Amino acid sequence: MKRIYNFRFSDLKYPNADTSSTLNKIFTLLSLLFFISFSGCTADYQEYLSAGNESYNNGDYREAIYYFRKVLELKPNDSQVYFNIANAKSKLGFLYGAIEDYTQAINLNPNLQEAYLNRAKTRILSKNFYDALKDCNKYIELKNSDPSGYFTRAYIKDALSDYTGAIDDYSQAIELDPNSEKAFINRGNVKMKLDDYKGADEDYSSAIKLNQKNDGAYLNRAGIKAISGNYQNALADFNKAIEINPWNADAYFLRGDLYNKLELFKKAVFDFTEAVRLNPSYYQVYFERGKTYHALKEYLDAIRDFSYCIKLNPKDSKAYLQRGLSKISFGKVKEGCNDLTTAGELGNFDAYSLINKYCK
Repeated sequence: MKRIYNFRFSDLKYPNADTSSTLNKIFTLLSLLFFISFSGCTADYQEYLSAGNESYNNGDYREAIYYFRKVLELKPNDSQVYFNIANAKSKLGFLYGAIEDYTQAINLNPNLQEAYLNRAKTRILSKNFYDALKDCNKYIELKNSDPSGYFTRAYIKDALSDYTGAIDDYSQAIELDPNSEKAFINRGNVKMKLDDYKGADEDYSSAIKLNQKNDGAYLNRAGIKAISGNYQNALADFNKAIEINPWNADAYFLRGDLYNKLELFKKAVFDFTEAVRLNPSYYQVYFERGKTYHALKEYLDAIRDFSYCIKLNPKDSKAYLQRGLSKISFGKVKEGCNDLTTAGELGNFDAYSLINKYCK
């Protein structure tokens, strides 16, 4: 039960950003727009700049790019306008174009701090972690008092499996911002990877103290308690997570998995059913619900769920094996043995011992 909730970046600094959007949840660039004025600017320059800023703040990023490009026609070496264009492209998901514009901004102004951090975060989304790490190092060199620099670098180090380095950077981010619940959660997640369950539990608990409405922190802490065999406290945390966010399919799935461990199979079926109602393509839930139906001797329902798993993944040997067992238990021995044979052909060698047991 090591499904954990991770936060990519420490904060969102887009002006007037809609933090409910999917992109904002996973892509939180520093995007301070520069409202610049120069005594020598023409009226057109000021008009285009103001129009670009307004369009950006209204969420019309394509239009913002249009106006910012008009500004560049009048002042082609304006690093801050390249930075603004890059931010708008990032909001639109044009990652490589954004990287090019951040690079141009940096070439024009090597001390433009935020450009390094934003380019790092864009490179993270492009899976270019090594160059992202270089950008973060440069940002921290220029601005070593900003916790978001350490937070982002910690995320990169985690992705590169430098878990000790990631913990050190998350710790530095927490030292600079003791109220960063996301840093506590992410540091706890890294500790989980190192099997430091006690340390992870402490970090999740710290996050909960900072924000008692953080369902992800409760879910992660529940996972630790379940791994440790502390099922009742794990159940309490799952219940709290669902109370906070009743639309989280993962929470129902994980609580259902715990109910299975407690052999509370009907409650498990209820939670699995709720999970697939919220996320109809949640493959793993169908598989686990099928196994639960089998434990309840509701074989037709089990066969239905395993068949759906096979529909989603025709090469799923485990689903064929489980469906075969359910068919055999239901009395369809020949069909069940055919499924076991298919499971074996797909590489599931456990199927052959079951074939010897049921199909000879």
